[in-house]
Amino acid sequence: MKKIYFKSENAIVNLSNYIFESIKYYNKLPAIICLGTNRIINDSLGPLVGTLLKQKYNCLAYVYGTINAPITAFKSRAIYDFVSRMHEGSPVIIIDASIGNIEEHGIIKITETEKTFFLNKQIPMRTELCITAVTGFNIYEFVLQKTKTDFVGQIADIIAYSFNNALFLKSLKAELLI
Repeated sequence: MKKIYFKSENAIVNLSNYIFESIKYYNKLPAIICLGTNRIINDSLGPLVGTLLKQKYNCLAYVYGTINAPITAFKSRAIYDFVSRMHEGSPVIIIDASIGNIEEHGIIKITETEKTFFLNKQIPMRTELCITAVTGFNIYEFVLQKTKTDFVGQIADIIAYSFNNALFLKSLKAELLI
Protein backbone atom coordinates (compact mmCIF):
# COMPACT_ATOMS: atom_id res chain seq x y z
CA MET A 1 0.00 0.00 0.00
CA LYS A 2 1.21 3.46 -0.88
CA LYS A 3 0.19 6.53 1.11
CA ILE A 4 0.14 10.18 0.07
CA TYR A 5 -0.87 13.12 2.22
CA PHE A 6 -3.20 15.21 0.07
CA LYS A 7 -1.39 18.48 0.84
CA SER A 8 2.09 17.15 0.11
CA GLU A 9 4.05 18.98 -2.56
CA ASN A 10 4.14 16.02 -4.96
CA ALA A 11 0.71 14.53 -4.23
CA ILE A 12 -0.63 14.97 -7.77
CA VAL A 13 2.57 13.83 -9.48
CA ASN A 14 2.90 10.74 -7.29
CA LEU A 15 -0.76 9.76 -7.53
CA SER A 16 -0.77 10.34 -11.32
CA ASN A 17 2.27 8.07 -11.65
CA TYR A 18 0.72 5.30 -9.52
CA ILE A 19 -2.45 5.39 -11.61
CA PHE A 20 -0.53 5.47 -14.90
CA GLU A 21 1.66 2.52 -13.86
CA SER A 22 -1.48 0.50 -13.07
CA ILE A 23 -3.26 1.13 -16.37
CA LYS A 24 -0.48 1.64 -18.93
CA TYR A 25 -0.50 -1.92 -20.31
CA TYR A 26 -4.25 -2.13 -20.84
CA ASN A 27 -5.66 -1.59 -24.32
CA LYS A 28 -9.10 -0.77 -22.97
CA LEU A 29 -10.35 2.26 -21.10
CA PRO A 30 -10.45 1.93 -17.32
CA ALA A 31 -13.74 1.47 -15.50
CA ILE A 32 -13.81 3.67 -12.42
CA ILE A 33 -16.34 2.88 -9.69
CA CYS A 34 -16.76 5.87 -7.36
CA LEU A 35 -18.43 4.68 -4.16
CA GLY A 36 -20.16 6.78 -1.55
CA THR A 37 -23.22 8.87 -0.86
CA ASN A 38 -24.27 12.45 -1.40
CA ARG A 39 -25.90 12.55 2.04
CA ILE A 40 -22.87 12.34 4.33
CA ILE A 41 -19.89 14.64 3.81
CA ASN A 42 -17.36 12.07 5.07
CA ASP A 43 -18.61 9.54 2.51
CA SER A 44 -19.05 11.86 -0.48
CA LEU A 45 -15.50 11.51 -1.84
CA GLY A 46 -16.33 8.87 -4.47
CA PRO A 47 -19.33 10.70 -5.95
CA LEU A 48 -17.38 13.99 -5.97
CA VAL A 49 -14.50 12.35 -7.87
CA GLY A 50 -16.94 10.75 -10.31
CA THR A 51 -18.66 14.08 -10.94
CA LEU A 52 -15.33 15.85 -11.53
CA LEU A 53 -14.13 13.12 -13.89
CA LYS A 54 -17.30 13.31 -15.95
CA GLN A 55 -18.11 17.01 -15.89
CA LYS A 56 -14.86 18.90 -15.35
CA TYR A 57 -12.33 16.63 -17.03
CA ASN A 58 -14.55 14.65 -19.44
CA CYS A 59 -12.02 11.85 -18.93
CA LEU A 60 -11.51 8.89 -21.22
CA ALA A 61 -12.83 6.24 -18.85
CA TYR A 62 -16.07 4.54 -17.90
CA VAL A 63 -17.10 6.36 -14.73
CA TYR A 64 -19.79 5.05 -12.40
CA GLY A 65 -20.96 6.99 -9.34
CA THR A 66 -21.57 10.74 -9.21
CA ILE A 67 -23.25 13.22 -6.89
CA ASN A 68 -26.49 12.87 -8.88
CA ALA A 69 -26.22 9.07 -9.18
CA PRO A 70 -24.22 7.80 -6.18
CA ILE A 71 -23.26 4.17 -5.72
CA THR A 72 -23.63 3.17 -2.10
CA ALA A 73 -22.24 0.03 -0.49
CA PHE A 74 -25.62 -1.65 -0.95
CA LYS A 75 -25.37 -1.28 -4.75
CA SER A 76 -21.62 -1.89 -5.01
CA ARG A 77 -21.73 -5.63 -5.77
CA ALA A 78 -24.35 -5.23 -8.51
CA ILE A 79 -22.40 -2.38 -10.11
CA TYR A 80 -19.15 -4.34 -9.89
CA ASP A 81 -20.78 -7.36 -11.59
CA PHE A 82 -22.22 -5.07 -14.29
CA VAL A 83 -18.86 -3.37 -14.92
CA SER A 84 -17.06 -6.73 -15.04
CA ARG A 85 -19.49 -7.96 -17.74
CA MET A 86 -19.75 -4.73 -19.75
CA HIS A 87 -16.07 -3.78 -19.68
CA GLU A 88 -14.34 -7.15 -19.73
CA GLY A 89 -10.61 -6.66 -20.01
CA SER A 90 -10.71 -3.09 -18.68
CA PRO A 91 -8.86 -2.26 -15.49
CA VAL A 92 -11.37 -1.75 -12.68
CA ILE A 93 -10.53 1.04 -10.25
CA ILE A 94 -12.46 1.79 -7.09
CA ILE A 95 -12.52 5.16 -5.34
CA ASP A 96 -13.91 5.34 -1.83
CA ALA A 97 -13.70 7.30 1.41
CA SER A 98 -12.60 5.67 4.63
CA ILE A 99 -12.52 6.27 8.34
CA GLY A 100 -9.18 6.23 10.14
CA ASN A 101 -7.47 7.60 13.16
CA ILE A 102 -6.82 11.32 13.52
CA GLU A 103 -3.19 11.00 12.34
CA GLU A 104 -4.37 9.55 9.02
CA HIS A 105 -6.85 12.33 8.26
CA GLY A 106 -6.17 13.48 4.68
CA ILE A 107 -4.11 10.44 3.67
CA ILE A 108 -4.79 8.96 0.23
CA LYS A 109 -4.13 5.21 0.21
CA ILE A 110 -3.41 3.35 -3.00
CA THR A 111 -3.62 -0.44 -3.06
CA GLU A 112 -3.35 -2.89 -5.93
CA THR A 113 -5.11 -5.70 -4.15
CA GLU A 114 -8.57 -7.00 -3.63
CA LYS A 115 -10.86 -4.49 -1.95
CA THR A 116 -13.37 -5.68 0.61
CA PHE A 117 -16.50 -3.79 1.58
CA PHE A 118 -18.32 -4.38 4.81
CA LEU A 119 -22.07 -4.59 5.08
CA ASN A 120 -23.42 -7.45 7.12
CA LYS A 121 -20.81 -9.59 5.37
CA GLN A 122 -17.64 -9.07 3.38
CA ILE A 123 -18.03 -8.61 -0.37
CA PRO A 124 -14.72 -9.15 -2.18
CA MET A 125 -14.13 -7.47 -5.53
CA ARG A 126 -11.05 -7.87 -7.70
CA THR A 127 -9.70 -4.51 -8.79
CA GLU A 128 -6.61 -3.26 -10.53
CA LEU A 129 -6.37 -0.33 -8.17
CA CYS A 130 -8.21 0.92 -5.12
CA ILE A 131 -7.86 4.51 -4.00
CA THR A 132 -9.27 5.45 -0.63
CA ALA A 133 -8.83 8.63 1.35
CA VAL A 134 -9.29 9.05 5.07
CA THR A 135 -11.96 11.71 5.25
CA GLY A 136 -13.27 10.98 8.72
CA PHE A 137 -11.86 9.69 11.94
CA ASN A 138 -13.18 7.96 14.99
CA ILE A 139 -12.40 8.53 18.61
CA TYR A 140 -13.57 6.03 21.18
CA GLU A 141 -15.69 4.16 18.62
CA PHE A 142 -17.60 7.30 17.55
CA VAL A 143 -17.18 8.67 14.05
CA LEU A 144 -16.76 12.41 14.23
CA GLN A 145 -18.83 14.36 11.73
CA LYS A 146 -16.61 17.45 11.82
CA THR A 147 -15.30 17.04 8.30
CA LYS A 148 -15.76 20.13 6.15
CA THR A 149 -17.11 19.86 2.63
CA ASP A 150 -14.12 21.80 1.32
CA PHE A 151 -11.72 19.24 2.81
CA VAL A 152 -13.37 16.35 0.95
CA GLY A 153 -13.64 18.53 -2.17
CA GLN A 154 -9.89 19.26 -2.16
CA ILE A 155 -9.04 15.57 -1.92
CA ALA A 156 -11.57 14.75 -4.66
CA ASP A 157 -10.03 17.35 -6.96
CA ILE A 158 -6.53 15.95 -6.39
CA ILE A 159 -7.69 12.42 -7.20
CA ALA A 160 -9.70 13.49 -10.27
CA TYR A 161 -6.88 15.69 -11.60
CA SER A 162 -4.41 12.84 -11.08
CA PHE A 163 -6.65 10.51 -13.06
CA ASN A 164 -6.88 13.07 -15.83
CA ASN A 165 -3.07 13.32 -15.91
CA ALA A 166 -2.61 9.54 -15.94
CA LEU A 167 -5.12 9.07 -18.74
CA PHE A 168 -3.47 11.85 -20.73
CA LEU A 169 -0.06 10.18 -20.29
CA LYS A 170 -1.58 6.88 -21.43
CA SER A 171 -3.03 8.49 -24.56
CA LEU A 172 0.34 10.13 -25.33
CA LYS A 173 2.08 6.80 -24.96
CA ALA A 174 -0.44 5.19 -27.32
CA GLU A 175 0.10 7.94 -29.91
CA LEU A 176 3.87 7.58 -29.72
CA LEU A 177 3.55 3.87 -30.43
CA ILE A 178 1.41 4.40 -33.54
